[in-house]
Amino acid sequence: RLVAMGFPEARCRKAAVRSGNAGAEAAMEWLLAHMDDADIDAPLVAATGASASASASAVDAALVAQLASMGFSAQHATRALQATDGVLERAMDWMFSHDADEVDDATAAAVDAPPEFDDGPARYRLRAFVSHMGKSAHSGHYVCHATRDGVDADGAFAIYNDRVVAECAEPPFGLGYIYLYERID
Repeated sequence: RLVAMGFPEARCRKAAVRSGNAGAEAAMEWLLAHMDDADIDAPLVAATGASASASASAVDAALVAQLASMGFSAQHATRALQATDGVLERAMDWMFSHDADEVDDATAAAVDAPPEFDDGPARYRLRAFVSHMGKSAHSGHYVCHATRDGVDADGAFAIYNDRVVAECAEPPFGLGYIYLYERID
């Protein structure tokens, strides 16, 4: 998720490890708090000690559960830990560089299968979007452009910039990072 937001993959991996693999939100908090660290782009160093001494055939169930809590399948996590002698940091790196289909084609097919919804045709209207004002993802400011209840019949948008709210005559629709739609039928 963090890579999709524009952060370098190496930083995302480091954030996941340094936040104790507590999930995307914890990794994001760590990443934002450490973006200016001098060693932010230094490679991860593999752990030594008990986690490095795990055998290739038996893996620590707690490590499998920790990786599975991040959204990986237990089978993928087990294979990664086996391939990396039970070292959690190396297993994470292995999983990011080995697709699930290398572990189990059936699991990958189930993950890639689109969900089936029979909700009928729908119409939506754009209610809001978030855009970034700045030179890069590391500097600048995020703002929200949104329609206002009762005022949006003509498609008027307002810009929400911290505590300042103002009408926006020409919203930058093509520059949004996140778009929020409302179903209207």
